[in-house]
Amino acid sequence: MDPASPLWLLHAAGISLTLGRILHGVGLHAGVLNFGRMFGMVLTWLSYLLIGGGLIHAGLAQQL
Repeated sequence: MDPASPLWLLHAAGISLTLGRILHGVGLHAGVLNFGRMFGMVLTWLSYLLIGGGLIHAGLAQQL
């Protein structure tokens, strides 16, 4: 049985989410808005978009 979403999408989202949360936490520890905190937020939201897109793709692939 083939997966509905590509495996690279799942791995990219997981790596992006993990790295984003780590960077955001390190940046948050500094107390000011810095590169780590901002880049961590961007990676986190990017991974949410990848995961959401993968779920939509998987849902539509099941109906076709």
